[in-house]
Amino acid sequence: MQTAHVCNAVALEAKPEVMAARAAGDAPSAASLRERAAHSFAVDPQHVDLARSSTTVERSLEAKSEPTWTVSSQQMTAGLEHDHRRYPGFTAVYSARTAQLLEACWGGMCRS
Repeated sequence: MQTAHVCNAVALEAKPEVMAARAAGDAPSAASLRERAAHSFAVDPQHVDLARSSTTVERSLEAKSEPTWTVSSQQMTAGLEHDHRRYPGFTAVYSARTAQLLEACWGGMCRS
């Protein structure tokens, strides 16, 4: 399963400190993104990997290059829907400036 570039933002639970940092304009730390992804995807934070890069992302009808964090894990996850399905791992791309979730995929779709 793979999301489009528009996600179910309602399913994401941002912690108060993440929201406060966003309001203050602070760039998210690796540790805060690790915790956020682990919480959102219901996996152990110790099994979450991070990599920072500059990725071209599509926003509306334009493509922009912006710094991102790619967060991944091989642990079983229900994804963001938290239904009865389980997937072997996930990969999520977050904006390095705003911590906004840009893309996510689960299971075998992450390898393609």
